Amino acid sequence: MNLCKNGGFCGPSPSGTQCFCEPCWTGSTCEEPLLGCQYPCENGATYSGGVCHCAAGFTGPTCSNSLIFFFFLNKQTRTYLFK
Repeated sequence: MNLCKNGGFCGPSPSGTQCFCEPCWTGSTCEEPLLGCQYPCENGATYSGGVCHCAAGFTGPTCSNSLIFFFFLNKQTRTYLFK
């Protein structure tokens, strides 16, 4: 069972096991955010496992691109990407 939080993972250490934390997290179970650390994700995305998980309506590696969908009368969908 992995007791590490915020995308951290449990691995071996000289004293047994320990949590190896994602960037911007610290503490014995990766539960404490590092002060002043900049998360790479934007627009309400969550950061886990080294990847930004975008909120609905956003895309891209850092979720900085917004998607706008236009629905036409003929039921075709066009997707426009704005940076």
